[in-house]
Order: sequence, then C-alpha cells, then structure tokens
Amino acid sequence: MIKADSAIWFVKMGVTCLILFVCCWAAPRIFRNIPQFPPTTTDEQQVAIVERYFQLPALEVVLVGSSLAYRLREQFFERGDVRNVALPGGSPLTGLAVIEASPALRSRVIVVETNILTRGIDDRLVQRFKNARRPDDTFRPLRSLAAYYQSALDDMLVYDAARRRSVLERPAATYDPGQGIARALIEWNKPVYREAILRDASTLKSLVEKLETQGVKIFFVEMPYPPAMDKSGYATTTREILKEIFGPENNRWLTLDYAANELRWLDAVHLDDRSAIIIAAALDNAIRKKLAGH
Repeated sequence: MIKADSAIWFVKMGVTCLILFVCCWAAPRIFRNIPQFPPTTTDEQQVAIVERYFQLPALEVVLVGSSLAYRLREQFFERGDVRNVALPGGSPLTGLAVIEASPALRSRVIVVETNILTRGIDDRLVQRFKNARRPDDTFRPLRSLAAYYQSALDDMLVYDAARRRSVLERPAATYDPGQGIARALIEWNKPVYREAILRDASTLKSLVEKLETQGVKIFFVEMPYPPAMDKSGYATTTREILKEIFGPENNRWLTLDYAANELRWLDAVHLDDRSAIIIAAALDNAIRKKLAGH
C-alpha cells in the first residue's frame, strides 16, 4: 500500500513538473513583452535592447535608430507588428550591422531613422551578437513577476488602444526647451560633421544594399525636429549627404502625415510620449502605404 501511494505521489509530482515546464515554455510564445528589469547604464540598455530583439519572436517590421526613434515605444504602434531596436546613445548603423551579421529570422521590413549619422558602428555590440540566434527560451515565473511589478512602478506596461486614445485626448503639454535648443544649436551648427556624416552615409548604403539583396525591404524615416533644429547645419548637411549618396530618386523615404502643431519636445530633439504616439501612428500608416505600392 505504501509503495503504491509513493508511486502515485511521484506520478503526480512528475505531471505537475511537466505542466509547469510546458507553461514556462509556452508563456513567451503567447504573451508579448514579458517585463524585464530596467538596465541602469546606457551600455546595459543597448545590450538589453539587442538581447530582447533576439529573445522575442520576429515581427514584420523592425525599427533601427538612435534615442530619437527609441522614443517610439512598441506599445505605441496600433498594429503591434513593429519591433524597436533603436539604441539610445547609439546609431542606426549598429542595429543594421547586428541584424545583417545574424542568421536569425529577420523581419520583412527594416525602417532606418536617419537623423543621427555620426556615431559609426559599435563593434562591441556587433561582435557580441554576431551569429546570434533566437533561443528556445523558457519563462522564468518569479523573475518575470518581479519585473512586472517593477514595470508597473515605472509606468512601462502595455498601452492598449484605450490608453493611447486617452493620452491623445489630453491637450499637448507645455515645455520650455529653449535653453536646451540654444545649446544644441551651438553644437549642431559647427562645420565639423560633414566628414563623419559622409562616412556613416556610405556605410549605411553598403549595409542597405547587402540586406536588400537578401530580400529585406529598407525604408528611411527622419524623426521630426523642433523648427529651429530642423534648419541646423547638422540636420541640413545630413539630408544633403543622404541625397548625394543615395541619389535624388531614392524611393526608400517614408512620408509622415501628422499635425505638426501637436508635437512637443522634452528637450532639443526628443519627443514626449503624446507626440511619440502621434508619430508612431503616422509611421505605421506610412509603412502600410509604402508596402502597398511595392
């Protein structure tokens, strides 16, 4: 009798462990954006963003860029098929180089934010994720629950349609980025960037051509600036060089349709959340129109 009870207990224990394992295996495949603890430095943040790209399922569209595009959270895109790999403090070239160097399943479309083209490729990140593959990851319940709680404290939970709508229904915030813009203009109007922009634009062309030969569609987008920054030497030189490198008939550009008077910037170049939701919707629509024309 005792041996029979012991056997039944082991069977129940085995079945319970099996069910837990299946649930942990299935959770990342069913639920998107399982929270993770926030990184504390820019380097850690960049690593976490790229790791997350390989850990989560591939979506149709991936966005690469700098901190300007990073402001477009994935939750802001209504269709939910955009993976954001923009790197704060980094460059769109690094995101493209990591994707190009990996045999992992790629998105069908890559959108490249073209605002910041002076930082080159971060070889450290490329070497770290070169040949990276999407792991057969499992769910870590306790760690994910703790990270979910931390995400709730940081207000980083998913924006559903109702929350996006409530944010857009608020009046545009009032900021005073004048001093930040004045300081940024001093730096952005220096005539020292042309060589670096030319170098990065040439590298961008090389990466774009490699990915396009592999069947990936590449689109370009420029994140909006405040009017004063839009006319800065850095911004105008970047546009001129991209036109020079890719030619005047470059059809990769996405045209964003939005109410410019509704946009607000936290500083000289970074959008606030309400403005980022507006631009995410405009970018989403521009991508669909572009794909419909291909």
